Amino acid sequence: MLLKKTLVTIFAIVALALGLAAQDKAAKNWKDMAEYDLFMSIQKETNAATRLPNLDKWKSTYPQSEYADVRLQAYLITYQQLMKHREAFDTAIEILKTDPNNQASLQEILGYIRALVPQQPNAALSAQTKTDLDTAGKTSAYVLSNIDTVYAADKKPQGVTDAQWAQAKPAMKNFAQWTIGWIAMVEKDIPKAESELHKTLEMDATNALASQQLATVLLGQQKEHPDKTSLALFEYARVASYDGPNALPAAQRQQLDAFLTKAYTTYHGSAQGLDQLKAAAKANALPPGDFKIASIVEIEGDKAKAEE
Repeated sequence: MLLKKTLVTIFAIVALALGLAAQDKAAKNWKDMAEYDLFMSIQKETNAATRLPNLDKWKSTYPQSEYADVRLQAYLITYQQLMKHREAFDTAIEILKTDPNNQASLQEILGYIRALVPQQPNAALSAQTKTDLDTAGKTSAYVLSNIDTVYAADKKPQGVTDAQWAQAKPAMKNFAQWTIGWIAMVEKDIPKAESELHKTLEMDATNALASQQLATVLLGQQKEHPDKTSLALFEYARVASYDGPNALPAAQRQQLDAFLTKAYTTYHGSAQGLDQLKAAAKANALPPGDFKIASIVEIEGDKAKAEE
């Protein structure tokens, strides 16, 4: 998805800026030349697997370094490059304690909380997972409330163009909103999940995964709230029909289209109106306020009343 690609691009650019904060020599000092030499070897090392033990050596040899903040940044980048997102997530939390607007840390927490959650839909959430979700939720809320501060012009990392920075801001805002909805879905807070995913699509109509998640949340309420079945069918039609930016892969859309056809004909009693539904959903991420698909029960009831 575009927002994911944008975040990955910024990750890569920030990674290239490894150690730039160390240029502020007026405010900080190396303990000795050996520490400086160790840092320089780390900065020049392009292999993350080789860099990590040197970072550990720096930390153990100079635990009270005035450049501990730079070291944390280096750890974050290294863990990200090694796909060690448990360690990266925890490092990001440490960085945000003193630098709450650190983009790389915010992006790590929002972008990779999904990697720390069990993939099975009904898996029990461990205490650690619940803590991680709480952290990601609070971080998402912070980003939404402070997006202009986080992406202020003076916060732009060296090496990032103005165009890239401008593109990253709305992408991160949309991503934060989507993350809040996704967290609610994982925690099975259905009313909140429905509300937040709806907000997600209001902010970014191209987010096909959010449409699919909203469809799942709505359809899961059909027994208690049968009126939401129409809305669920609309969102399934959206995911199956939409082929613009951030759409699902064609094969996945085809599978969802088959599911939609079966679900629609079962609910409505025939495929009449399905093509019109697909056309409307392809053009709009959310249905109009008065949207409704008549169920077979309602249709048969109307026929009986007419005959009487």
